[in-house]
Order: sequence, then C-alpha cells, then structure tokens
Amino acid sequence: MAKRKKDTGTNDILAALQSRYPGKVFNAAQYHMPWVLKRLPTGILDLDIALQGGFPAGGLSFLVGEHGVGKSWMANQVIREQQLIHGDECMVGWVSTEMPYDKNQGQLCGVAVPFSDMELAEANETYREIEGCDLPPELVEEYTRSIGTFITVPPGTAEESLDIALSMIASRQFHVVVIDSFGSLLTNEDKDKDLDEANRVGGASGLNTRFSRKLNHVLSADKDGNPNLTCVLGLNQVRDNMNRANKYSPTKVETGGWALKHARWVTIEMAKSKLREGTTRVGSNVRWEITKQKAGGHEGAKGEFSFLYSLGGIDYPVHTLGVAADMGVVTRAGAWFSYNGDKLGQGLPKAAKTAVDAGIIDEIRDICLKKAGIRCPYK
Repeated sequence: MAKRKKDTGTNDILAALQSRYPGKVFNAAQYHMPWVLKRLPTGILDLDIALQGGFPAGGLSFLVGEHGVGKSWMANQVIREQQLIHGDECMVGWVSTEMPYDKNQGQLCGVAVPFSDMELAEANETYREIEGCDLPPELVEEYTRSIGTFITVPPGTAEESLDIALSMIASRQFHVVVIDSFGSLLTNEDKDKDLDEANRVGGASGLNTRFSRKLNHVLSADKDGNPNLTCVLGLNQVRDNMNRANKYSPTKVETGGWALKHARWVTIEMAKSKLREGTTRVGSNVRWEITKQKAGGHEGAKGEFSFLYSLGGIDYPVHTLGVAADMGVVTRAGAWFSYNGDKLGQGLPKAAKTAVDAGIIDEIRDICLKKAGIRCPYK
C-alpha cells in the first residue's frame, strides 16, 4: 500500500473551505486565542495569579454571590485597572438591570467616572450647607475626573439591556462590558403584566439562552482571524432554595437558567463573613473560589481578602505583601518581614507601609506574577 504523502491536498482543502466560508476557517497557526493576547487584572494579586493574569478577554466571566459580598466592587476594580492600563483609549460599558450605576462607589474604588453638571451642583450645595463654602478644587477635580469613555445604561427591559450589551460587544471597541445583573432582568412580557397575574415559567431563562447564543457569534473572530478582545463580565445573585427535593439539594441557587452557566469561561463564587474589631463591624472577610475556568486555567483555586469599610475596599499593600510572603518573595521571620535582605518592618501593616514609602510594592507584585509564570498584565 502506497504511503500517503504528507500534506497532500490539505492546502487545496483549506483554500476551498476558506473560499466557501470566508473568515470562518483557519489554519491553527493563523488563529489567535483571545485570552493569550489579553487578560483583565483585578488588582487582587492571588486572584490574578489564579486567573492566569486576570479575566480572559473575548469571553463571558461571572461573579456570583449573595448581596453585599462585593460583586459590583470587584467589577469596578477591573474597570479601574483597565483605565490605568489604557488611559484615554479605555472604553467601558456598564449595563444595569436593577439600579443605576453608583458613581460614588466607582470613585471610591478608584474608577474615573465623572459627575454630571446637575450632580456636581447638588454636591456643591450640600457641601456649602455643611461647610459654609463651595467644594474645594481638589474635590471638584475628583468628582469630574474622567479617563477614556464610560457608557452607562440605566435599567430597562431585559430585551433592551441585552441588545445594547450585544451591540457594544459587537463593536469590538470596548475593553470590558459589565452586565449588572442577570438575576434582575425584566422581560417585556413581565413588564406588561399586572402584579396579580401568573408569571410564565422560564421567560428570563429563555431570553438568556438566546443571548448566550448570540454572544458566541459577536465574540467570534473576524475574517482575518483576529478575535474580539472584549471581556464580558456578568454579575448574578444567589437565592435561597425554597424547593429542596431532598436533604442533599443545594441550599442556594442561582437564577438565570443553565445556558449562562454553559456559556461562561470563568465563574467566581463569592461569600462573606463579618469582620469586627471588638464589637464594631469594620468590614467583611470575602472568600472566593473559581468554580469554572476554561481559558488556559482550571477551577479549584480559592482565596480570601478583607474588605474594609474605612478604605472602601481591600488594603492592597497589606494584601500584596501577605501573598508575597506566602510565595517566598518576601521573607517572614516571626513577625518581621524582609525583602532582598532589607528589613521592612515588624508586623504586616508596618512592613506594607515601608514597602509603599520605598516605592517597591509594585516591584514585589510583578515579581510574584512572574514567579507564578504569568506575564505581567500591567505592562
């Protein structure tokens, strides 16, 4: 039997398929994996390491958890990092389904999202009533600071909100599009019903199924094989499971239907417990777990960080130095922390302050990322 020559006819087959289906068939060497080209960091070091650098571009990622756990805060962290990386070229979309985007929370997270003229006038009037003078220039600058383009979509019907989100994604201009949240979608059918009318089962779930299918299409590569590098970040709540079939049924369920779960590349489940100093609650201990990860990683990673009310989020230097100590980048001897043979201080807060004052906290972070085999996403 004659031995088949290598690559006999394959080029002709590929050329014929590419001619018949332009922009749909590629040699493997011509196709680009979007998550290799771009990751969107969270700024939380151990989570970024577990995510192989951050949320993958070109797909749908989800943050799931109970109310007040920090899902919106985490989404704002991703936006802040994109603004730091891309500057005036940064494009962000935030599609709301339950309440309008909270600019105060965004600014507290470090997001540059400007107040409107009406909001600024109201803030100035309130400040004048309390302080007896107009807003100082530094506060005006903070309230009006803007980086790139930030498009917000206030709550509307589910069909409108998801169509707008798909249009943003299809444009290929946005770095991240946040949908907050899938658990609060109001379909046109439900909007037109009275409260005493029975709901049709699966209305929002069926819509999410159609959305996930269209999402796969708008995120596909163009005719030259270039991927859509938009990261779609979805938020969703968990509900108490009121219909437990048996004692082994889950106590919590996630609304929205199964289609969204299959469409995701990454799912991070978040939970919290109270953080107290004495009898005063000062924040939350937030636990995260990656329960699904398809884009160059695997599920199973877990971690925890402290959300402090006084800071409006995480203490980044303290958290980063703690992760660096666990990885051996920073040396820990009892309560003392050292870096490159130089003592930083006794106790994590003091050592972190020393690292910040010396301007080496970013250097320590980058070394940790490189030690974990991750290309630094901040460059």
